[in-house]
Amino acid sequence: MEQEEETEEILQCNDKKYDSLLSVFLPRKGFMATATLIYGNILIFILMAIAGVGIFMPDTLGLLQWGADFGPLTLTGDWWRTLTCNFIHLGILHLIMNMYALLFICLWLEPLIGTRRMFVSYILTGLCSAAVSLFMHSDLISAGASGSIFGLYGIFLAFLFSHRIEKNQRQALLASILIFVGYNLLNGLTEGIDNAAHVGGLISGLVLGYTYVFAYRQEKSSTQRIITSAGEIGLFLLFLAGFVTLCENVPSDYKEVRELWNDGTVQAYLGEDGDEEEQLPPYQVATNTDWYHFIDTESNFACQYPSNWTKEHTPTGSSDLIPPLLELSNGVNSLTITKATCSNSDEFETAKKELLHLPDFQDYEHIQNNINGIQYEVLTGVHEVSGLKLDQTILFHFPDSKEYILTISALYNDDRAKDDLNKIIETIRP
Repeated sequence: MEQEEETEEILQCNDKKYDSLLSVFLPRKGFMATATLIYGNILIFILMAIAGVGIFMPDTLGLLQWGADFGPLTLTGDWWRTLTCNFIHLGILHLIMNMYALLFICLWLEPLIGTRRMFVSYILTGLCSAAVSLFMHSDLISAGASGSIFGLYGIFLAFLFSHRIEKNQRQALLASILIFVGYNLLNGLTEGIDNAAHVGGLISGLVLGYTYVFAYRQEKSSTQRIITSAGEIGLFLLFLAGFVTLCENVPSDYKEVRELWNDGTVQAYLGEDGDEEEQLPPYQVATNTDWYHFIDTESNFACQYPSNWTKEHTPTGSSDLIPPLLELSNGVNSLTITKATCSNSDEFETAKKELLHLPDFQDYEHIQNNINGIQYEVLTGVHEVSGLKLDQTILFHFPDSKEYILTISALYNDDRAKDDLNKIIETIRP
């Protein structure tokens, strides 16, 4: 009862305490989190603008470099994007709308839950919103404070539903906030809006809000702190479990995007000046006619490749189980060769069936071809990596002996590279 009277008293004096517009934006005791969060979002936007990111239509590369959430990067090492994405905005209008919504809810919520809980709530619900977004559509770029903002509205709704606010204020606030939440969720069904982040933030906010409400009903302050901390830690562990699960089930093409990001291919393609075609890593023309020999005695494999192609010293490949024998690259063009040993016929047939019926290849053309006396099953199509569309040819050799399976994956966007790749394949001796 004492806690309820204190809460009501804080809310009743709220208008008096912040009676001037200027005072809203002045960090002060009891209002530190709101001002800090707003200034933090604005400061990051200003720094992005100074760095050359567009203030009205930010380019994709700029958003990724500043920490936007993107599954192929977030789930392959850049875990911190689940946090930073909550401070990155898609233009000045996006920033203004989010900061207005943040200011409105914080004016009511910070006096209720305090400065520390405001900071924690913004971060935790933002993390949860990012995790739900990754679960629903991890291949999209997501940024903005709206996930965290929906989380704060969820916390406040928990207080309103629990009658922790004076009746006359509660009815008016409940109506306006439900309209706000409902409208934005319906509007989020349109293309280009990350509604999954909104839903994730709102649900995690409700969970955290009811934890705070339950804590406030306890008489002892020590009990309140224990319940509050337990709820916050529990929500973080829930986020952590979901995020780790997503990381453990990363699609193979996400790892390809990570490799292209690490070696600068994606950045070069997107182009810092927006001229995508001119920024593509060019095909390197050979300065001589030398060809190098590659021999792997352990697997009894050999081939040759021209001097204008670079051999990767530490092949990684797209397979978790079988590392490639050889990886070659020339600009954005590449060749990956893998040879898998099969111990028996059943293992061979199972591997063959799985390789030729992968979901990623459902739109590929399937033919058979004899190259230099070797019979191949051939799949051809277009492979898109982070917006970069490359022609892809994948060859599978299934020998009658059933002792191994040879796979050759060629990616190219240059006819000269295609000619080189065909010549390399003709030299293969499996």
